[in-house]
Amino acid sequence: MSRCHVCLFVAWLSASAIAGTGAATVEKLIPVVVTGKVEPAVVMQGQPIPLAVTIANSLKGPIGYSTYSLKPNDWNGETAYLTLVDIYRDGKPGSLFVERPKVEVPEKVTGVGGNPIKAGESLTVTTDARKWKIIGGWVPGKYRANVRVEKLTVEGNRCILSVHSEPFDFEIR
Repeated sequence: MSRCHVCLFVAWLSASAIAGTGAATVEKLIPVVVTGKVEPAVVMQGQPIPLAVTIANSLKGPIGYSTYSLKPNDWNGETAYLTLVDIYRDGKPGSLFVERPKVEVPEKVTGVGGNPIKAGESLTVTTDARKWKIIGGWVPGKYRANVRVEKLTVEGNRCILSVHSEPFDFEIR
């Protein structure tokens, strides 16, 4: 093992010992938090599944999120760099994810737009979860999912992050 690897292991071990093992003492190493939420938490089959994805920036400086849209449109521009990663129904094992929405950019759109998120602020992207294809379709049941936001930029594009949310729950009746 090289000296560099030993130093990194010691630093990790020291940080782990200081942080403790209890859930209440765990601090996020990268303070950029993604939260997914379906509101209302109970929707009727065939109706939109209104998914709000919030990116909260607790870093000391700004982060960037580039996308075609922050709200749903008919060509899926809001889904360009976000996706439902794991989708489960009725507590059964095995993710139902099949396919993410295809983004079909109109010719008049020249590119993605930058959305800076200042330190201590957040940004919310809304969409309809039904845009993602899942095994068996969006049928009645209790769902648990998480979402990933990709290509968040930090330090003037020197660092690119992909951040997963904690699981969130909703129901289709």
